[in-house]
Amino acid sequence: MFKNNNKHKISELNDKINFLENKNNVLEGKLETSKEISELNDKIKALENRNDTLESQLENIKKENSDLKNDIETFKNGNKVLENKLEAINKDNSELNEKISHVKNDINIQSGVYKTCFPGKEAYMRRGNGQRSFVGHINFNKPYKNIPQVMTSLSGLDAGDMHNIRITISASNITTTGFDINIQTWADTSLYLVHISWISFQ
Repeated sequence: MFKNNNKHKISELNDKINFLENKNNVLEGKLETSKEISELNDKIKALENRNDTLESQLENIKKENSDLKNDIETFKNGNKVLENKLEAINKDNSELNEKISHVKNDINIQSGVYKTCFPGKEAYMRRGNGQRSFVGHINFNKPYKNIPQVMTSLSGLDAGDMHNIRITISASNITTTGFDINIQTWADTSLYLVHISWISFQ
């Protein structure tokens, strides 16, 4: 009977041992699961933080893109203004070039030098006795549309050195095709040769 009691106790103890081992296994499983859950929570938290960081970066990128779009739009508007100004300048330049072309076509400037030894009046101009005059004529190379302005100046002179030199020059009878050059002297002045520069313009 004592033997049977021992067997019974041993059986109970084995059952307890098995129960405790099973319980330990369950607890260990729970602990392992809890550890895995903690690790997963840590990963989730890290992923959430990473997601927040990425969302913040995405917002910054969106803002930068928006700023770039605004800058591009500003540049486009600025370019459009510049293009309009350039078009206006080109139009003004075209009009100016057209006006300059008309002015060039309308402007007629001519010049030359008239040289004379007073043909037919050599002695008359050289003898030095009172008021004397000589008239020469200039023909324009290109006729003017209207009567031009004419300017004359003395550019060369050969005169006697025994008396004072007296001379006047002027233009007269100006037409669209030419004009007269007038040379005058007086008293005892002796003239041998005169060069007169002239310029006509309209």
